[in-house]
Amino acid sequence: MSFIIHGILLLLLFLTPTAARSSHCCAIMYTIHPAEVDNLIQSLNRTFTFFNWRPLYPTLLFYDAKLLGQLDLVQGKLKSILKPDWLETLRWIEVNWKPPTDIKKDDVYEPVRHWFPDYSLMIKFWFSDVLHLNATKRFNYYLRLDTDSMVHSEFPVDPFQLMMRKGYAYGYYRLKRDQAYCTVGFMDFVESFLHDFKGRTKAALNKLELPPPESRKGYQPYNTYTNFELLNMRRFRRDPILKEFERRVLESKKIYTHRWGDHTLRYHQVMLGLDWNKEVVHFCNFSYAHLHHNYFSKPCGH
Repeated sequence: MSFIIHGILLLLLFLTPTAARSSHCCAIMYTIHPAEVDNLIQSLNRTFTFFNWRPLYPTLLFYDAKLLGQLDLVQGKLKSILKPDWLETLRWIEVNWKPPTDIKKDDVYEPVRHWFPDYSLMIKFWFSDVLHLNATKRFNYYLRLDTDSMVHSEFPVDPFQLMMRKGYAYGYYRLKRDQAYCTVGFMDFVESFLHDFKGRTKAALNKLELPPPESRKGYQPYNTYTNFELLNMRRFRRDPILKEFERRVLESKKIYTHRWGDHTLRYHQVMLGLDWNKEVVHFCNFSYAHLHHNYFSKPCGH
């Protein structure tokens, strides 16, 4: 009898479409700034229109107390624009973003002081917090989008299914270089990490760029443009190199004092902990714009 039941369960599993079986392990995620509500509505509309996957994945919208006064208005606007099945995917999640009490604005490196604390809190959220919230623990993968992330063409493949099928742990769409004044001391930090974990990282395999100390002033490190990124959350929660890099970044508090950005942190975390050629995928087969940075990309080969 147990053999028959087991066989029936397996049959039901394989008769269920792959996307349906995995829809609860993957989510699209945004953070909402009160000044970005109109962009958010446009971004969501474009995302659902051009990411025409079925079934639809949950869409998590993170906000803090600053949005509470506008929340009913925002939700009302979305109801008037989005289709009912799109609306059903939305999950509104309030988070409590608070800067550390032991860091004051005067403690922050002067050229990046104007970003403290709000932008620093956003950096920390996407680099670390989002992986460990109760609301996200059931998900294995996320697709992050910013409120000003605008998709302009069909996305021809379900990226979650692709990542699961191929065993990718990280997906990105653009590599760029950061500003030197936002990464003061960062390459020294990376070098120290490499020293402590000599032979245990993927830095040599991935040919991680590490300039000599005398060339680091003014150096612009590589990063992945994280306003569109896909990530295997389970891998980042469990891998010892990825976890230790995250822990040391948080311990340094340089996200707050020197505005080390999540895009530069993520790129180096990936280069240290993942095999770039086997576990990282470049998504470039769609048109995409990041409005505040005046960046527009066309699909590969166009």
